[in-house]
Amino acid sequence: MKKNLLVLGVVFAFSVQAGNIMQVKYPQLPNLSIETPSDWVVYEKRIFGVEPKNRDIDVAGTVYKASGKDLEGFTQNKHEGTLAKMKWYKPVGGVTKIKSGTYNGYLREYEGVWPNEKEPTTYLVTTFEVQGYFLSLTFTGLSKKFESYRAVIKEICSSIKLEG
Repeated sequence: MKKNLLVLGVVFAFSVQAGNIMQVKYPQLPNLSIETPSDWVVYEKRIFGVEPKNRDIDVAGTVYKASGKDLEGFTQNKHEGTLAKMKWYKPVGGVTKIKSGTYNGYLREYEGVWPNEKEPTTYLVTTFEVQGYFLSLTFTGLSKKFESYRAVIKEICSSIKLEG
């Protein structure tokens, strides 16, 4: 079942209140960026890899050339890859179509308990088509804390920018 969800490209609540945002550039495509709260930490230099200092949620992102493929196929491949590589995750609902800023995308949520862990984790996978590229941003965190980050997740997705 497909659901439609509109992720509004609004001014960030954290940027308006605190005046502190950090632009994070994708290393292999530096004109592609996302924005996060400025007190978050970039932990990865090869992909998007950023998290708050308390490590409650992890944001990871990878970019691929679209090469004539469609976003629906890319999204399905991400879903199949998630199920094959992370067998502990089960989908929560279906795929949801989203609009984030000027980019169309999809969102799919999973939940499960990692091997050797006791608490459930939420894994949110987003896919976007950004001017000839596919961008996948994933958000991972303990399910009991994940809800408090949903607004920030929407803001990060709304901040996707490819200049030039």
